[in-house]
Amino acid sequence: LLSVGYDMYLKLLEEAVLEERGEKPERPTECAADLSVAASIPDRYVPSPEQRMDLYRRIAAIRSEADADDVMDELIDRYGDPPRTVNNLISVALLRADAARNGISQIDQKGANLNFYLDQFDLQRVSALCGLEKYRSRLLFSAGERPYLALRLKKGEDALKFGRKLVEDYAENAPKAEPLVAVVDFGDGITETIPLDEDHDYLYDVGDYIVHLQVKDGAIAFLDSQCPDHVCEQFGWLDKDGAWAACVPAGVYVVVETTAE
Repeated sequence: LLSVGYDMYLKLLEEAVLEERGEKPERPTECAADLSVAASIPDRYVPSPEQRMDLYRRIAAIRSEADADDVMDELIDRYGDPPRTVNNLISVALLRADAARNGISQIDQKGANLNFYLDQFDLQRVSALCGLEKYRSRLLFSAGERPYLALRLKKGEDALKFGRKLVEDYAENAPKAEPLVAVVDFGDGITETIPLDEDHDYLYDVGDYIVHLQVKDGAIAFLDSQCPDHVCEQFGWLDKDGAWAACVPAGVYVVVETTAE
């Protein structure tokens, strides 16, 4: 485990579990962003090159507002209030994360146009977005080998602000998700199905370990595991169909599924 690191260990574990189930691992959308904004960590703010590189990696790994708040709190504690370029860097990371969750694989700025390339194309969703009054005569859709939305910015408009707003509006027009449940597999054909629409804590005595699962805000996660390596806790919150986590020492596996027949 120490030789490969947690991230690689989790990827290898995921591939092994899916292979055993006869499934191929799903590759989540990643979003690249190339915007005409100043986004960097200045030498005068963080003098150490090693610390700057570590912060670049941590900011690139931001996936939520909570992640951003954690990084921001640490920056303020260690270095003082960050300059605008650092705030922009965090905003870019949030934009990329929000876009990736909504099937947008690339965002780039070409002159006055902000282009959003759609890895997962949904005509109904795109039509609803383009039909909003705020985007009339400003938002164009180009169908082709790489479908994309082009938002025309007005002079002086903030690309980051309007980019995040468009992604937010695009997310609101997403198809309604099916209700989710978590199937907890204890091995030997023993399973339990847990609904994810009600917050609750579940404690299971599985031989040498007490396994703690928590359901909160439509997601489930391993918490405070008594297993020796605590790898199961690193999977974080599971809130999408097909998402999974495992506590290998305890022999407990969790898979999120829809309730649709």
